[in-house]
Amino acid sequence: MTSPYPHHTRPAMFATCRYSLDFALRHAAWTLLLVGGLAHPAAAAQPWPRFRGPNGAGIAEAPRVPDQWNRDDANWVVPLPGPGAGSPVVWNGKVYITAAEEPDVAKAGKRAGGKAGAKGQGKAKANAKAATKAADEATDADSSRRVLLCLNAADGKTLWQHAVTLPVDKRHRNNSLASSTPAADELGVVVLWQSRQSSPLIAFDHDGHERWRYDLGPYLHGQGGGTSPIIAGELVIVANDHADGSYLLAVDRASGREVWKVSREGKRACYATPCVRELGGGDTEIVFSHCFEGLVGVSPQTGKTNWHADVFGRFAQRAVGSPILWKDLVIANSGAATGDKNLVAVRPGAADAQEVYRIDRQTPHVPTALAYQDRLYLWNDAGIVTCVNAADGSKIWQSRVGGSKYFASPICVSGRLLNVDAEGVVRVVATGDSFRKLGETDLGDPCRATPAVADGALYVRTDAWLHSVGGR
Repeated sequence: MTSPYPHHTRPAMFATCRYSLDFALRHAAWTLLLVGGLAHPAAAAQPWPRFRGPNGAGIAEAPRVPDQWNRDDANWVVPLPGPGAGSPVVWNGKVYITAAEEPDVAKAGKRAGGKAGAKGQGKAKANAKAATKAADEATDADSSRRVLLCLNAADGKTLWQHAVTLPVDKRHRNNSLASSTPAADELGVVVLWQSRQSSPLIAFDHDGHERWRYDLGPYLHGQGGGTSPIIAGELVIVANDHADGSYLLAVDRASGREVWKVSREGKRACYATPCVRELGGGDTEIVFSHCFEGLVGVSPQTGKTNWHADVFGRFAQRAVGSPILWKDLVIANSGAATGDKNLVAVRPGAADAQEVYRIDRQTPHVPTALAYQDRLYLWNDAGIVTCVNAADGSKIWQSRVGGSKYFASPICVSGRLLNVDAEGVVRVVATGDSFRKLGETDLGDPCRATPAVADGALYVRTDAWLHSVGGR
């Protein structure tokens, strides 16, 4: 197994000095607010209940998360039973995360990663190559345990775990068998596993007791699974887009009973996680994104389409990034890894949506965009960050932040952009109308998962480790 923080040679007292002045000032200001009884509501319990946190916005207050850190600064670092691209979710002091025990893939990847780590280069490429070889050689006889872990947020200790055994399907070299992010609420946690054999959606209470399961059926696509559910009020929502028999699904949160199921014609796997849009008067709709189906707003009660925007065209592409909201706009991206990529902002109407602007240069394919205050930040797969006016898409600044590949999406932590590249290097950038890089931390292990922030702490998942930083 690769060791985290490969360049950790500094004593802890020096690590403390590495925190930026910006961080020190933020910390001091936050302390004054607490003393004065004026703390922002986010200082209270702040869960991270789904992919990219509350409604997928990716925004949280955590002023005690540093701009950079080393091993001595971490609250804890714990090993995971297998790799995965699913993100952590956090609810009421419990961290939920998925992992896949892939004996051949994991051993080959960790051997390769360990050798590369000793040299300090090529960790992600070595693991990806090993995973690709094992996935390409998978047969019907191969299977693996997919594990949902529940950890204590205070110390990282495992409270309970649940595993299912499913076939080892062929998949994209950068995908994993644990790419879905769970969803949590006051009732417990819901997790989705996908395979060519079956795709169980399983609900647990917070003590690990299974409450129900719903089988979505075989998942058929050479890219592999990676769909994340969300919890929207009394429903669990899934966009089950793949090569054959795609559909949108809502099941009852308490019982797992099917509420509605709407067929989709787009026979292409997409991995966008939906979000919830408020309509006024207490009404809401679910917003989905798909490369061929475009953007759509759906009634949570019936599954009926409220509006539709066919904005991405029909070229070979895939919607991997998820839709987000900014004021009355819906913003989403779709594209091809080596071809055209588009980010589109639309204003939904009664039956269709007006396109407000489109960005087709240096836009992300896998990472989701982030809207903060009046700015929209695009952190693309190659490490180029672009800041635009969220209202009209006009460019404010653009800069290369470093790193050759990103599968994770940026999050905003107390006004700072944070993302982690495929080799496990965390980079922090200031928000605002000029580019400033604030910090960089090498975790020493490949990463394909978006970080999480809850109750003031940052959680970063790499292939082999889960890190908790800040909040103390």
